[in-house]
Amino acid sequence: MHTYSIYGLCLHSDVPFSDLPAGGDVPDITIRYEKLNQSELAAGERTGQRVTGRLYYEPLRSDVLFEIKDGCSIALDPLIPVEPDVLRGWLTGVFMSVLLRQRGYLVLHASAVAKEGEGIAFMGQSGWGRATLAEYFCQHG
Repeated sequence: MHTYSIYGLCLHSDVPFSDLPAGGDVPDITIRYEKLNQSELAAGERTGQRVTGRLYYEPLRSDVLFEIKDGCSIALDPLIPVEPDVLRGWLTGVFMSVLLRQRGYLVLHASAVAKEGEGIAFMGQSGWGRATLAEYFCQHG
C-alpha cells in the first residue's frame, strides 16, 4: 500500500503515484483493487453520474469497473490490462473529482493563469479552449 498526500487529504493506494508527496498513517481516502460484480453495480440505483453515495460510471469503454463510495474510497476492477498512466489519469481526474464532490468540495473544470499576485480562471466543458486560452496568455505575458 502506497501512502500520499493529495488535496490536503491522506491517500492510501494500491496504485502508485510517483509525483505525489508522501502522506500520513491514517487514510482519508483509499484506492484499492477489488473484484467488483458488474451486475450488482448495474442493478443498484443509478441515474447517470450520481455524485452522492455510490457511483458506477460507464463511459470508460467498460475497461475498468469502479465504485466510488461516500467520499472515502475508490474500488477498481480492470477488466483488461490498462496502461498505468491512463489509470492514474482517470483516478486523479474523473474519479477524484467525484470523490471530492461526495465530500462536499466544489470541483471546477478550469484552467488558470496568475501574474504578479493576481489570477484569472477559465471554466467550461472539454473542448471549449480553456487550456488554449491559458497557454496563449502565458506565451504572451
